[in-house]
Amino acid sequence: MRPWLRSLQTKRLFNAAKYGGAEYVGDSIRMGADATRISTVRNRTALIMNCGGNMPSLAIVQQLLAAGVDVHVRDVTGRTALDWARFRLAEMGPWTPDELPTRSPSLDEFGNIILHDFEKQHLDELRIEHPEMADEFIQGYMESRREAALTHFNPRAEYEAIIPVLERAMQAQPAAG
Repeated sequence: MRPWLRSLQTKRLFNAAKYGGAEYVGDSIRMGADATRISTVRNRTALIMNCGGNMPSLAIVQQLLAAGVDVHVRDVTGRTALDWARFRLAEMGPWTPDELPTRSPSLDEFGNIILHDFEKQHLDELRIEHPEMADEFIQGYMESRREAALTHFNPRAEYEAIIPVLERAMQAQPAAG
């Protein structure tokens, strides 16, 4: 696989992991994304992105573990994916099911995706660096973001399911020396 295409798929993987797009995580891995890559900016893996974000997904965690992601990696804050999942769950505090959001904060009042500035910058860079692939990638990215935003999710239940999976993975996977 060409390095630029692998890089593009890996960026797609990170975005899908962060925003809860399990189908796109699987597609990206099958298309050659490097699931073991550690970002140079904050020393985060796609697993840390998922567990530290607002759209945790057990399905994504399982896919990334199967693809060989290192569960012992610590980001610049010193946290592993397990630490992030525990932190996010603790920060939620007590809740009742009727407190679940009626609409994702990623959607405006008309149902359109709200892109963060860093996402806009990333997509602009993609258009410049890879014009031959940009339209297809951006369409897939926007579909992934919209799908994730429209999904009614319960992050508490996801974190409660993710934590024991990561605990077992930490025990089963030897830490790198």
